[in-house]
Amino acid sequence: MISKIGDPARLFTEHHAEKEKYMHTLQKWKWGKNAEYFFPWQDSTPINLSNIIDDLKPKSVLDYGCGQGLTLKSLFEKFPDINFYNYDAFVDEYSTYPSATYDLIVSNNALQHIENQFYDQLVKNLYDLCNHTALFKLYTFENYNPVEWYIEKYSKFFKVDDITVGKPLITEPDKTEFLYGIKSYTKTPLYLKLSK
Repeated sequence: MISKIGDPARLFTEHHAEKEKYMHTLQKWKWGKNAEYFFPWQDSTPINLSNIIDDLKPKSVLDYGCGQGLTLKSLFEKFPDINFYNYDAFVDEYSTYPSATYDLIVSNNALQHIENQFYDQLVKNLYDLCNHTALFKLYTFENYNPVEWYIEKYSKFFKVDDITVGKPLITEPDKTEFLYGIKSYTKTPLYLKLSK
């Protein structure tokens, strides 16, 4: 039984939630422990999230699918006047669904984990939570959802300011099979800069 899942839209099946909760608890692949974000959206140059915050000057930042929440924790001391909020439905400490809106929403390697039947609602929820800018990094997989599928989903609500498709990477098959039931060995990073 999954407890303390705070997302009112409930964007997952129970079976999927059990897998996600298990992986986050186990941290077998250290998901959510990466405290550095890089979003190549200015001339395809990798930029640290700290630099993006310096540039955009948001008053509030939401990390959607934050894992252990280390990314925003690492920025709190540098930006004490910004309201930071971590949300991850599968990490008890951060499972309360956001009740405010945010100038900047970021998500790193989380949004591809939403099951297809819930994706349109996810994008609408993100749009409703966003005041201005969203920066998302997610992975596409062979024989799963292609880049075009994600772009079509996000462009229904957001203005797509920048799309960067990274180089395909070979991935461990047990990760993709465990979560998606697909046997792809290749994942391709997709970076999206969106606005309202």
